[in-house]
Amino acid sequence: MKTILLTALFYLLCGYPLSVSAQVAEADSIVRLPRSVSFLKKTGCSLAGVVGVNLAVWGIDRFIWRSDFSKINANTMQTNLHSGFVWDNDLFGTNTFLHPCHGALYYQMARVNGFGFYKSVPFTCAGSLMWEYIMENEQPSLNDLISTTVGGAAIGEVAWRLYHRLFNRSDRRRDNTPVTANFSLGCQLLKPEMNGHYAPYIQLAAQLTYNPTRTECEKPYDWFELDARLNIGSNRIYINRFHLIGLLWHQMLKETDTKALDWGVYQHFDYLDSPGKVYRQTPYRMAQVAALGAGVQYDRKWEDDTRMQGKFFLTAVGLGASASDYYWVVNRDYSFGSGFSTRLDWSVANERNGLRVQSTLDYYQLFTWKGYAPDRNLYEENLTKLDVQGDKGSVSFIEWETALGYQSKSGWNLYLVPAYIRRSNRYKARPDVDYSTYELTLKVGYHFQLPEK
Repeated sequence: MKTILLTALFYLLCGYPLSVSAQVAEADSIVRLPRSVSFLKKTGCSLAGVVGVNLAVWGIDRFIWRSDFSKINANTMQTNLHSGFVWDNDLFGTNTFLHPCHGALYYQMARVNGFGFYKSVPFTCAGSLMWEYIMENEQPSLNDLISTTVGGAAIGEVAWRLYHRLFNRSDRRRDNTPVTANFSLGCQLLKPEMNGHYAPYIQLAAQLTYNPTRTECEKPYDWFELDARLNIGSNRIYINRFHLIGLLWHQMLKETDTKALDWGVYQHFDYLDSPGKVYRQTPYRMAQVAALGAGVQYDRKWEDDTRMQGKFFLTAVGLGASASDYYWVVNRDYSFGSGFSTRLDWSVANERNGLRVQSTLDYYQLFTWKGYAPDRNLYEENLTKLDVQGDKGSVSFIEWETALGYQSKSGWNLYLVPAYIRRSNRYKARPDVDYSTYELTLKVGYHFQLPEK
């Protein structure tokens, strides 16, 4: 938890001055320099910022947290430079959420110096390579490189957009894109399949939609949706959900006063986590940190102020992670994998009576290709490194959530949200496991649209 708080604080401290420097740069002589000189200056400033981020994060790890991996010298650097990439055994939240947040800092260094979405990604990758080879005494991690680069670009672009929408008031970068938001406070009851008791949690949640009408979508992330939830329990505070969908390319198929149908290419970033083990099993964990696919969205309005929205996404997952029932090595109790996912989301709302219903069905299918020998006993061996993705096999993961609620015309709302989660793990050398979890959330929230600046 201290790492999460520190990352958030560091991000906030870095975000404001960097964005201010970007505003100053627009009025600076850089815009009047020859294009080649301007590019070199922007590239140099971006790389300097990436190096600065790594030095700052390393300094915190080395002198505040006194982490063992931060004890580096010339020998550790030389060893890493001559080593190949491995699959590391860090915590689930570290590998699938905090590393992308770290990558978002690299991404910001390029964005504030004038690079766009795609041109900022190489700087994110460069920052991750520097960290893996030089800033740690551990062998470079392949999953860290992927999640930091791809996930960092997604989270970094959302942070960039939201900052400029909320705080940047300069004429040249003024952003009046419509943004709808819903913040809520509720109580969640979680019941794993093998436990007869419900575990209560306080839940803080935020849902944001940038450019909800999807008008003038010409650049990456001109539309995106974010759903973030934080659970607070008696012995743990953890991120329960983090769903992010960003539009990369868009084409309107049909648009009238009452209907809109479009399709596009979307980037997905999903992170789902449950509390600790119940009867030595983790109820659920699922993440897709490098995912890209196609999607269709449909909007329909009726004269009685009823509105229906439907969305369907089919996504290829380059890097994902899911809970494992047998792979417990160092800090890791999950397997990496790749595969595909689908998402079906539909909602109906009536503005006159305030009644609303929304249902979301997520399906993930991941395959773990690189496993370990079946005769290895992971419980008795003193393993610090095991260069594998996890338990060889596959997992099918379903999350079905339905929200039933009422929203007043002033924006206050009340929702009852039942959810069903099931994972089916099929192992090559271990007994298969099917595990279900039930959740029930009652929450009070406030829905609003950000005003123009």
